[in-house]
This record gives sequence, structure tokens and C-alpha cells, in this order.
Amino acid sequence: MNLVQKTRVNNSRNKMTKLYKDKNWLYEKYWGEKISTSAIAKLCNVNAGAIRYMLIKFNIKRRTGSEGSKLYHLKHPDVWRGKNHNGWRGGRHKNRDGYVYVYKPNHPNARNGRYVFEHRIVMEKHLGRYLKSNEIVHHKDGNKTNNNISNLYLTTKEKHKLSYGDAYQDGYKNGFAVALFFCLMSNKYREN
Repeated sequence: MNLVQKTRVNNSRNKMTKLYKDKNWLYEKYWGEKISTSAIAKLCNVNAGAIRYMLIKFNIKRRTGSEGSKLYHLKHPDVWRGKNHNGWRGGRHKNRDGYVYVYKPNHPNARNGRYVFEHRIVMEKHLGRYLKSNEIVHHKDGNKTNNNISNLYLTTKEKHKLSYGDAYQDGYKNGFAVALFFCLMSNKYREN
């Protein structure tokens, strides 16, 4: 780059640098075009602190944290979602009941618009179609994390209630009795 080119670049930078000192220009960029302070600072070749200082000096109302966050997510809709989230762990997790969920945001039966039970996905792949709302995938061995196709059985809600309703009631009663026993035992030992 020769001396003339360097001078042109420096002059254009100086013009941009001085623009942020114009109240109307700064207001239009910040509120009109909804540009962040750091983006305005990059435009003007200064640091973001200088832009914040000028906003305060010109009495230009600054965005709240929630306003800035909403604006950021409007411009960057996929950031911090799915694979881009800093807590991403591969899209699989267990819910409170012990079932494995898988991240499938485009699935028609996704819960909360994003997650689907893994055992339902396995059965859908096996059948080559999506499951109907009245279809239930049952785990033969009762292990909710064992989602091998050999362990899964497709049934309807009505048939499932008839076949396994008593088992769930017995399990609930037995589980309740065991929990009650341990509570009574722990109180007994506390008294002594």
C-alpha cells in the first residue's frame, strides 16, 4: 500500500471515528437500526466503552439487559439452542421418569417442540412411519433405557391399560409400602 492509499484509508477511518460523536447519527444507529454498542464501536474503530460514554453524554436511553438479549436472539435465532448451546451434551437425556429423550426439533411429535422419546424413534425407524397418537411403545423388560428394537413392543393405549394396568398398580402399591417401611424404620432409629 502506498502513501496515498494509506492516507485515504486513514481519512475514511477518521470520518467513521468522528461519526459516533454526532448525537443524531448515534441515536439512529443504536435505536433506529438497532445496532449494539460493540458493533457501533467496530464501525467507528473505537472501543465499546467510548460508545457507552457518548450514549450517556447525549442522554440517549440505553437498552436494558433483557432488551439487548431479545434483540440479540432476534438477529441470531439459533445461537444457544440445540447444538450451539454451551450445555449441549449430544441431544440425549433422561427425564424424571427414566425415559430417554432425543433432540429432534423437526419431528412432528416433538414435546416442547424439540424432544422425542428415544423408544418411539426406534419403533418409527423399524416401522418406517411416524407413530399415531394412540400408539404406545412398551418396554418388555421394564427397563426404560433399554431401547433395542427386540425389547420394544407396539400397542395401543387401550390394550396397554388392559395388559399392564394391574402391574403398574401393584408396582405403585409395593413401592409405596417399601417407602413407608423405610420411613418408619428411619424414625425408629432416630428415637433410639
